[in-house]
Amino acid sequence: MYDFESNGVKYWLDSSVSYLYQGRALDGIAKQAISPRVIIMLREPVSRMYSHWLMDYREGVTKLDFRNAVLMDYKKTDKGFGFNHMYVECSLYYEAVLNCYSYFGKDNVYVGFFEDFIKDGNIFMDNLLQWLEIDEKWNDKPLLVSNPAAVPKNILYSTLLHNFALRKFFKSILPPSTRHKIRAQFLKPAVKMNIDESDRHYFERWFSDDIEKLSGLISWDYSRWVGK
Repeated sequence: MYDFESNGVKYWLDSSVSYLYQGRALDGIAKQAISPRVIIMLREPVSRMYSHWLMDYREGVTKLDFRNAVLMDYKKTDKGFGFNHMYVECSLYYEAVLNCYSYFGKDNVYVGFFEDFIKDGNIFMDNLLQWLEIDEKWNDKPLLVSNPAAVPKNILYSTLLHNFALRKFFKSILPPSTRHKIRAQFLKPAVKMNIDESDRHYFERWFSDDIEKLSGLISWDYSRWVGK
C-alpha cells in the first residue's frame, strides 16, 4: 500500500461509468482503497439513455432507432455488461446510489449533476474540491472533452468496432491511452442529432418513480428533470 501523505498525494483517482452498477467493483474498492471517497455524476435519465444509444448507433453497434433499440434491449432476460446494453438500467439511479451509500457511507459519496457541470464547470469543480477538502480554487482551468461524438470513418472500421470479442481482447491487452489513440484513428466527428420529443415523453414515465425516490434519498429538488 502507498503511504499517500508521505508521497505528497492526497487522492489517487480512478473512474468508470460501469462502477456504479457493478457490485463486484464497489466491493473491491471498499476492501482495497484507503478511506475511499466516491464521486457520482448523474444526468437526466432520458437524455443519458439517448446519449448512450446514440454512441452505439454512430459506432454501428446497433442499427435500430432509439425507441426500438431501448425496447428490444430492455426485453432481454440476461442483464448486465456484456449481456445487454443496459440503456434503461444505467438510467435508474436510486438503487445504485443507495448501494454506494451502503458500501462507503453517505458522507463519503458526492452526488453531482451533469447539468450543473455543463452550466458552469468552474463552480461545479470548486464545490467538488471543497467537498474533497482540497484548499484550492479551480480558477478557470481548461475542461477538456475526452469522448467527443464520433462515427466510424468507413464500413470496415464500423465492422471492427461492432466486433465485441475483438474489442474485449484489445481491452485486455492494451492500456486505455493506446486504445483511445486507436479509436481516434477509426472515427471522425459526428453530426449532432437531437432526441425526438415524442420519444422523450414516451420514456419519461419510465423513470418518474425512480427520480422521486432519488430525490428523497439525496434531498434534492428534481423538478428540472421533469418535463424537460
